[in-house]
Amino acid sequence: MTLYKYILNEIWPTFFVALFVMVFIMMASQMLPMTELIITRGVRVTQVLGIVIFLLPDLVAFALPAVWHGVCSGVFGTGVACTEINLERHPLCCA
Repeated sequence: MTLYKYILNEIWPTFFVALFVMVFIMMASQMLPMTELIITRGVRVTQVLGIVIFLLPDLVAFALPAVWHGVCSGVFGTGVACTEINLERHPLCCA
């Protein structure tokens, strides 16, 4: 397996799990105001679900850079720590 395939196989599963968790945490912070709308103002649940659907693209766009940075740092940090990636022999290394 080439280095690129190895890195992609390490990044993508972690990326999707981290993205799901980050969006879930961001949505959880908005659940209290949404339940307040349902209980006190009598807004229908279908309308609140519509709000959630319209909120998701903005949440994902906000979470993508943070998740990508965290996942790449984790994967490359683990690779270097486990000596799976040796930067001394890399063609782009100046040494």
